[in-house]
Parts: sequence; structure tokens; C-alpha cells
Amino acid sequence: MVAAVDKWTTWRVLLLIALVVAAAGTTSVWLPLLSLDEQSNVVYGDLVLAGRVAHRDFFATYGPANYWLIAGAFDLFGASVESQRVVGLLYHLAVGVAVYLCCTQRGRGVAVAAATTAVLFLMPLGSIAYAWLAALSLVLLSMALLQRSSSPVAFGVAGALGASCAWWRPEMVAVAGLTAIPYLVPGFRKATSYSLGLASALAGMAVYSATIGPEWLTNVWTRVGVDAGYSNVDPYVVVGGAVVVASGTAMLVCGIKRRERTCFSIAILVAAGLPQLLQRPDLAHLVFVACATVPLSVAHVLPAARGVIADDARPADTSRVLRLELGAWLLGTLTFALVVGVLGVVERWRTDVVHVQVGSRSLLASADSAPRIRDTIDALTSASAGAPVFIGAMDMSKPTLTWAMFYHLLPSSSVQAYYLEIPPGLDDVQAARLADDVHSADVLLLSEFSDENRELLFPNIQPIADDADVVVREEFCAGPQTGFGVVFTRC
Repeated sequence: MVAAVDKWTTWRVLLLIALVVAAAGTTSVWLPLLSLDEQSNVVYGDLVLAGRVAHRDFFATYGPANYWLIAGAFDLFGASVESQRVVGLLYHLAVGVAVYLCCTQRGRGVAVAAATTAVLFLMPLGSIAYAWLAALSLVLLSMALLQRSSSPVAFGVAGALGASCAWWRPEMVAVAGLTAIPYLVPGFRKATSYSLGLASALAGMAVYSATIGPEWLTNVWTRVGVDAGYSNVDPYVVVGGAVVVASGTAMLVCGIKRRERTCFSIAILVAAGLPQLLQRPDLAHLVFVACATVPLSVAHVLPAARGVIADDARPADTSRVLRLELGAWLLGTLTFALVVGVLGVVERWRTDVVHVQVGSRSLLASADSAPRIRDTIDALTSASAGAPVFIGAMDMSKPTLTWAMFYHLLPSSSVQAYYLEIPPGLDDVQAARLADDVHSADVLLLSEFSDENRELLFPNIQPIADDADVVVREEFCAGPQTGFGVVFTRC
């Protein structure tokens, strides 16, 4: 199998990776909308499509490019959860292709096995359009270009690619720069070309930052210091983290023994990703760190499929054994993808998922939650008559999660708040702005968030000023109870 794949054209390989992405995506692309990450993605895509600007007009944690792409998908395919998930699956494809390009020097069969493994690693994330994955794919593409060419032009393009991740995750520019170091030292011309490419790409981000104002820095960089660790850490996450650390260690050892720059670069990628896992030790963040680093490490621990080790001292049958191992790896990933795809299609027809449609927008909901969503939208629409609506929690002085998805089903004129989600760890100035959001609304939907969930998800985040809660008490009166909270109107 490996020998056959080694002879494939690039387009066949890309098609194969795309098919694996599609097969893996069948398990999640039709699921009811659940997480706050996905809810906010959908809502922010609506706002960008309506002409609003991330950070200036609404709170966002990351760069604007993710919301631009989602808005573009809404414009092309309609404002739905599925359209947002198309963007997510494109990110999965980008990661798979980037991993493949980083491994082609190990042999095309090895590269395909690593790429398909990376795609399958992404399955626990579902099809959500995570900005991290887009930024990661750009860092990997930059690494691949640095591997494959030594020309100053290529290094300049690599620098521009690495810096472009700032449009999705600004902090990952540092990751791109660190992973490039093994290719830049020594070599003044290479480093200069890379730096010029980096600076040229960052110039566009600087213009954007100057245009939207200080909220850009406030929203993105003040979130870096928020202690978002859980009170209970999943043992599987601990084991997975140990595997990631072992992968990085193996790359460091291989780099020293072989004097191979790519191994050093992968080791740096592992080290640079670990703070992300330590800040939020859950399955999603483990996948963020492991999806590329583990397949890359396995691909580079193995000897190259074509040719032999540098000193050519292997026994004659090592190549045959290696090809059997690689064949089993590749066959295993492709078989797993096929089984997942078939089961995903079967499960789709067995699962009762409902489209909740309001105008041109829709959500996917389970059969039992769809009536509650419709009743809540009816109550909000009746109470507001198109006036501004704010969606929050009964106690907004403490860390909380809210039902931001309802903004997606309301008219754009009703969505005026800056904090459409309430990020944990606001300071006093931000708490005052949250209170302004409540004050500017005519109707509120406030839900309970249990202390048990708060202790589990935000054990180290302290309460903020209760400015928003004071506005609720002084200006609003409780109205009808819905399946997702209480509707408040002005007294």
C-alpha cells in the first residue's frame, strides 16, 4: 500500500485527505448546536455579514478572519449552523494538507498516513470553526516551506504565512517565529528574508488594529492571563498530555542525533503549544496541541520511507519491515475513516434533529429542545417588537455561560449589545460596559447557571462588580418563564 501511495500524484493525495475529512465530519456536521464556542461563531458571523466590525462593535477573543469566513459562508450557503461547520471542515482539511506537506520528505506514504491521522485526531472537536486550527495550519505551511526551499524568496513567503495566523490567533505569531528558528540559524540572509515577510504580513494587522481602536488589545491580550483551569482534570487528558510531551522529547533527541532541523522545529511546536493545554486542560485543548504534533513526531521518528538513514547501516530487511509498519498505519487510518463515515451516515438518519427556522436563519436542535427554542424566540419577539434584546444570566457578577444562540434567531436590529457572550474574568471597566449593555436593552433573557458548574469550569476566576445585576434590579421586572430562562421587560 505504501509503495502504491508513494507513486500517487499530489491531486490524488489531496482528494484522499478531503475524503477522510468528509468521512470524519459525518459524525458531527448534523449534531444539534451545543457549545458556546459554536454559538458565538454563528452570532458573530451574522454581525459581520450585517456590516459590524469585530472588537470595535462587539466583543471577540480572537482575530477577525474567522468571522469573515463564516460570514462569507452565510452569504453563499445561508445563515445556518451547517454553513459555519463547512468552514470548520475546511480548517480540518487545511491542517491535514499542512501536515502532509511537512512530512513529504519522509516519503509520500508516510506523509499521507500522518495527514489522515491528524484529521482523525480532530474528530473530538466536531465541525466547529475553531480559529486555532486555521492559525495552526498556517504555522505548519510556513514550516513546510522552510523545509523544502532555501531561497530568500521562499523564506520571505514563509514569514508572511507564519504572521498571517495573527488574523485568527494573534498569539500564534510567536509560535510561528519560534518554529522557524532552526531553519534561520545560521544564515543572516535567510533570517532577514523571513523577518521581512513576517513584518509585511503584520503591517496589515497593525492597520486593522489602528482602525478599530484599543478594544483589540483589551479583548485579546487581557484574556491571556485569565486562569481558566478546571477544578477536575480528566485522566485521559493527563495521559494525552504525557504523550504530547513524549513526542516533543523524541523530536528533540532525534534532532540532536540526526542534526535534523525539522525535528527541532517540531519539538519547539510541542513546547509552544503546552501552555495552551495547561491553561485549559480539557479534551478540546489537548486536541489543539496533539492533532499535528503527534502525527508529525511519529512520521519523523521513523526512518525515511525512501532511501535509508544517513549512515546507510540498516540491515537489508529493515526497509521491508518499515514498509509493513507504514502500510498497517495507513490502512488503519483509512479503514477507521471509512467505518466512521458509514456509521455517521447511519446515525444521521436515526437521530431526530430539527431545523429551527426563523426567517432566513436556522439552528439545529434536538427534537425535545426545538419546541422550547421556538417558545423562547416567540416570547422574546413578542416582548421586544424588534427593540434591543440582551441575553445573560441571573447573576452576572460571577463567571457564567449564556444562551448566545438566540441572538442568531433574532433580527439584527435587536442585537445591539457589545458583550454578546460574557467572558469570564472581566475587569471593572469591562463590567461597567456590560452594565451599559443591559441598560441599553428593552428586553432581557436571563438564565440560571449553577454554582456546581461554575466551580467545575471556573474555579480560579473571581467575581466582578455587580453593576449589571444592579441595572436588572432597578430597571426590569420579571415576565414569562421560558425553557431557557426568564424574560424581563422594563418596569
